[in-house]
Amino acid sequence: MEHREREDEILLDANRYLFIDTDATTTYQFSYDYHAEAHPIVSALADQCRDRYQLCFVCDTDIPYDDTWDRSGELHREDFQARIKSDLVRREISYLSLSGTLPCRMNQVIETLKGLDM
Repeated sequence: MEHREREDEILLDANRYLFIDTDATTTYQFSYDYHAEAHPIVSALADQCRDRYQLCFVCDTDIPYDDTWDRSGELHREDFQARIKSDLVRREISYLSLSGTLPCRMNQVIETLKGLDM
């Protein structure tokens, strides 16, 4: 809930767009991944994401994996990505997969945002 409150706070200062790195749908997926369940509050917040955000950008797995201590491993990456996308579809949340180099991904975002402005 605190994350959502901070979003609402900084939204007041946003200049046309507000990018959120992780929302309740992501937290919901991590909860299921680590604990095989999600707290009812997390589930309710995830259900509200369809009406809260206009579009979700999902980074594809075609960039090198940074295997740090706090990650679950590259083999798990594809499966988790598929579950994220499946959940977005189930919740009817619009999303765009970003792939390619960083400049290519940035261009995909810029062109998509131009289309939203029309």
